Amino acid sequence: PYSTWKTILYKKTSGGSIVQFIKKSESKNNYSESVIFHSYRNTSVNSRFLIQSLLQKSFRQSNIENIKPRYLKLDPDDSIALWCSDSKGISSIKQCEIIRSTKALTKGVITMRYISKNPSHFKSVQNTWINTLVNTKLYYSYYRWERVMNKAVTFEL
Repeated sequence: PYSTWKTILYKKTSGGSIVQFIKKSESKNNYSESVIFHSYRNTSVNSRFLIQSLLQKSFRQSNIENIKPRYLKLDPDDSIALWCSDSKGISSIKQCEIIRSTKALTKGVITMRYISKNPSHFKSVQNTWINTLVNTKLYYSYYRWERVMNKAVTFEL
């Protein structure tokens, strides 16, 4: 499945790193699904606060009202939520998302997001993506990036 995705954004700053993937057949300006990994080098923010803040910001920016995210887990060290907007409200946005925020040892917090712009497709794959995000493992290494053997399924944050 990794060969069906491509990287459209990979950026590192002093505050963190972000990598975004879309389907290989889609373009950066027109895609239906996306996966985003974002690390935040801020040890004072916990996973629960971050996930709630990111969801509020997304809803505000997209002019989405009356959406209540469903929290599968809401803990300071690891939180998971999902939400879906089918454009029946004030916003014309059709989008669904699963987001996981997890503590990254002493380095900060990492978010993992699966976004689909097709609510019916989202419903058919949501359990697969929930399991994928729940089972994603963070690998801590002080080895150099050059020593990572399988770069096709690994990326440095």
